[in-house]
Amino acid sequence: MKYTKEEFDKHDKKMMNDVAELEQLVEWAQQDNTAFTEVDGVKYGSAHLWREVAEKALDLANQQEWFDRYEDKEVEQDGKEFRRKSK
Repeated sequence: MKYTKEEFDKHDKKMMNDVAELEQLVEWAQQDNTAFTEVDGVKYGSAHLWREVAEKALDLANQQEWFDRYEDKEVEQDGKEFRRKSK
């Protein structure tokens, strides 16, 4: 599958936002082991935050696989390579 710079930029922006969200989740989970988060009126302990961290990390791994697969194909097809933006 060939993708455009716009599609690449869309994926890159989403990944950068998700990385920032992951960093925030980790910070919140580390702040206090007795912290609670409330979802739909139900309170959850810090273990819930760590599960969110794990889910977000797995999602980021899947997103990185997208970059790995399609960057390789793009370089093979026309020699152009898009690079992810760094923070």
